[in-house]
Amino acid sequence: MELRTATAADFEEVFGLPAPHTFHAVVAVDEGTVAGIGGIMFADTSIAFMHVCDGVDLRKHKRMLVRALRLFKKMLRNHHQVLAAPADEVTAPGFLQHVGFERVEEGVYLWRR
Repeated sequence: MELRTATAADFEEVFGLPAPHTFHAVVAVDEGTVAGIGGIMFADTSIAFMHVCDGVDLRKHKRMLVRALRLFKKMLRNHHQVLAAPADEVTAPGFLQHVGFERVEEGVYLWRR
């Protein structure tokens, strides 16, 4: 598995539609297929996003996950605005709090620099 800068085609492969705004993200690619994507989408309110594709077992790729998390945190630290992050998965709240987001209401977290 390798990490690289995400492209518009990667975003569309994962989410099934073109990116609605400009974004900066990294993707994890396993044997030519995108396994996950994470980054920041730049809009009126910037949005942090991360998605692991169905069928991907991250436990098999712990080193890659640590490297991806470091890159994601670096992106967050370099961003100079408040970021919103929706917590739409069962494990998302714990992950968001782990990387430094604060819960502001049910299902919504903010990153304040």
